[in-house]
Amino acid sequence: MNKTNKNFGDYWRSTWAKVEAGQLEEALVLAQEAYNHQFPGVLKPATLLLASTQSMLNQKTAAINTLAKATEQKVFWSPTMLDQICKREFANIKDEEAFKKIYAQCAEWFIALQAKSAPLSITQLPKNINADGSLPLMINLHWRGSGGAEMVAQQWAKILDNDYAMLLPQSSQLMDEQQYCWDDYDLSVKEISTHYQQFTETYQIQENSIILAGASQGGARAVKMLLEDALPTKISRFIVLFPYLKHLEDYEALLPKALENGVKGVFIMGDKDQMFEHIKSFYDTAIAKGLNWKWITMEGVDHTFPPNFDAYLQESMDFLQQD
Repeated sequence: MNKTNKNFGDYWRSTWAKVEAGQLEEALVLAQEAYNHQFPGVLKPATLLLASTQSMLNQKTAAINTLAKATEQKVFWSPTMLDQICKREFANIKDEEAFKKIYAQCAEWFIALQAKSAPLSITQLPKNINADGSLPLMINLHWRGSGGAEMVAQQWAKILDNDYAMLLPQSSQLMDEQQYCWDDYDLSVKEISTHYQQFTETYQIQENSIILAGASQGGARAVKMLLEDALPTKISRFIVLFPYLKHLEDYEALLPKALENGVKGVFIMGDKDQMFEHIKSFYDTAIAKGLNWKWITMEGVDHTFPPNFDAYLQESMDFLQQD
């Protein structure tokens, strides 16, 4: 592929493939090309890509200079993210005084940003509204590292916008700049409950129609909140994409309560997702206990939304609307 026809994603994938293959010099060439290209809107990941490969090649001064140029433009990373990168990519520079100064500056900016962060939500109303004005509702939780608005862009609305209202909460918890997460579960429950209560102050909800949905970490939080009956209204239906369920025993302990509450839901997983078999084992346990759940496999898909997601969502909605 001619490099002029590549996008940044191509460079990102190709560079890390070279890293995994131990071809660090070749990885550096690709990372430098991506950085020099100055793709719009990707200074932050391009800086990370180049600095990482430079550090892994023990080019300490070059790596630190790359990061310093970014911080001069107020580009920064959260301490959590930097800590993770220091375990591998930045292992050669993490103890350098110049890097520690960059780390401290990033931490200062991140703490200030977190102090200003507040929960918010996006509301999307359906085109078709019932004669009594009541609305079926989907509450949709973003995945880790994104925001509520991104979920609309990921084609949830393509199927739902005619009949379903969507409430898309955005967590106040920052993972990185403009990237949000649900790491603090209790705070997540509190914020989502508040969003729901505020929604019901303005709109009349068909309570038996509510669907709790989410992707990755958002999907995992949706499953836990629903199984625990943690939200301020009874919800018994869900749709989750590639939910990141870590400790299955914790979720399995909640299955008897879910069966009693008539919880019905859909798991959508890509067969290339590294968590596929792990999540499938939880699903199989639930089915064995009598839960009315559906499994949908996205062929050739990893931990991401496929281009034809609307078809999988339609299949999910058809299942949930069956008696």
